[in-house]
Amino acid sequence: MPALRSVVVFGTCVIAASLFSGCAASRPDRVPMAHDQLNHFVRDCRQKANQVAMLQNMRQTRDERTMAGLEVASNPLLKYVNPAQHQQLQDISSGQTNWYIDYHLQMLARECP
Repeated sequence: MPALRSVVVFGTCVIAASLFSGCAASRPDRVPMAHDQLNHFVRDCRQKANQVAMLQNMRQTRDERTMAGLEVASNPLLKYVNPAQHQQLQDISSGQTNWYIDYHLQMLARECP
């Protein structure tokens, strides 16, 4: 039984170390667009290449979605202290932000030949 407990503790430490190391960190080269910004995004066919590149760069990775979900779950008071940040983290973790990005990419492909 003590061996099993040490395996569980070691496994928990390995998972925590990998999550909180640089492997799961967000990309520092960009700031993700907020849900409100994506909601009011204006497509411009003259700038299609730039907008496609920007939108693809703003897509959230699986690690970012996981970390956003952990932050929402570990800080329940954030909903009352900072509702805007809570909503943004909720949108990231649920995939709503990526859905909006995919929508705009599809609309750019459809409307701008």
